[in-house]
Amino acid sequence: MPRIKKSLFSILLVVVAAACGAPKPAGVSSVKQSSFNQDVWLFAAPPISEKLSKADMQSQTEGAFAVLRQMAVSNGISLADCMAIKVFQRIGEFGGVDQRGFSTAYSKFFGTKLLPNQPFLVQIHVAGFENPDQLILIEARCAKSGP
Repeated sequence: MPRIKKSLFSILLVVVAAACGAPKPAGVSSVKQSSFNQDVWLFAAPPISEKLSKADMQSQTEGAFAVLRQMAVSNGISLADCMAIKVFQRIGEFGGVDQRGFSTAYSKFFGTKLLPNQPFLVQIHVAGFENPDQLILIEARCAKSGP
């Protein structure tokens, strides 16, 4: 009976992740800009390399936020312009997420002296990604100030 519950729970997570709009990254990152206003949506995943399979949640989170920072700068904004961040985290083999690793990496980018403001954060746990070594995917909504 417990195996059935675990299987149903995994299926439910995949359905919920799909219903929540979990993006399927085309590569490392992609950008979507609204023509209606100055909001910019950025999607970032950790850089794909041979080391990805050995990387833990903390190092993948740091890599994904580094990619996000580079993408923001290339769009004329910074991480300070991020209003909301949605993080998709893969559930580990024991049914949990390495929250400590994520929080340690997150605190290196937000809530610092240089960037004291923290964006609205939503964490969604998913069963997995297209790349089985990937642990995290970040979607950020940022606002450009000015015209």
